[in-house]
Amino acid sequence: NATQEATHQRLERMVGVADQLAAALEGHEPEAVSARPAPDAWSATEILCHLRDIEDFYMGRMRLMLVNDHPTLVVLDPDRWARERQYQRNDAREALATFRAGRCETLVFLHGLTEEQWERSANHPLLGVITVRRIVHSMAKHDQVHLAQLERALAGQA
Repeated sequence: NATQEATHQRLERMVGVADQLAAALEGHEPEAVSARPAPDAWSATEILCHLRDIEDFYMGRMRLMLVNDHPTLVVLDPDRWARERQYQRNDAREALATFRAGRCETLVFLHGLTEEQWERSANHPLLGVITVRRIVHSMAKHDQVHLAQLERALAGQA
């Protein structure tokens, strides 16, 4: 059906994201990778750390939804994570490698879900009722938003 096909397309897009990020980093010196294009904008390093950590966060969220009936989720504050986890002091290539490994685990997990599991739901304080499928659709979109942000940051644009 159309819903399953849309999910399949998003999963296919999610497969290549780590390679796209690596390609974007290619040829950039560490100084450029860690440079913020504007005082309030994230550097490529910070973006990679965010992607690394959000991958784990999304997996935790989906697992919670599979083992609990309609749990209430917490709202994430990515800027707080960036400060508290000192993203700017992390190694960008290590963050990318960890993201790549996490994404592989996520994809294996997702390919093993039953149709019923895809529709497991939770209450999100800002978004209302969301399903595992909706989280995956959000992940695919989130990847593209941050890939474009990373490319801009490497070009010195906020």
